[in-house]
Amino acid sequence: MLLETLDLKTNDILIYSQNIFNFTENFKIIFKNAQFKRPQRISYFDVCNYVKDPTPKNLIVYRLLTNVNNLDAYSTKYGYFIKINGRMELIYFDPVYSLKDLRHLRFELDPNFFRFKIQQVGLTSLTRWEGEPNFSEVYSFDLKAIESQNQNDKIFADAIFAFDPDFIDQDEDEFEKIIKIHNC
Repeated sequence: MLLETLDLKTNDILIYSQNIFNFTENFKIIFKNAQFKRPQRISYFDVCNYVKDPTPKNLIVYRLLTNVNNLDAYSTKYGYFIKINGRMELIYFDPVYSLKDLRHLRFELDPNFFRFKIQQVGLTSLTRWEGEPNFSEVYSFDLKAIESQNQNDKIFADAIFAFDPDFIDQDEDEFEKIIKIHNC
């Protein structure tokens, strides 16, 4: 998952995920206007709040495509619902969440005939719809199994901040050392 707010000038953020099935370690937030930009942990539930916030943003998320016509999307445990072109849709913040959700989704189909794909979807926010954002699909493409397993959206953050001298991609202890050296 990648979430980037669009030119807010204050409190601009970038959130990315690392395809780790852990609600507290998977997501990182970078405050784009901070003096020193560095990834900080953010919980799954805080990410949900940023997604549903009506500020303009771009998102990269994942969708589960199946050959099941009567899948009960509301039986999801790890998915999230957003509006895309005015219609409610189940998305996932990472491929790993969609894979883990397979055992929770209810449907009637012989498991021998069940097929699925994971699709990466790029979205941009349109206008608010009943207090929550409405997104427009910009692109989508199917991931191969190996891509789904190894998808780490940190690469997008690395590319965005590649030439930013104030970006520090270190853990908290290393960051504190760098700040002390910088302030000397």
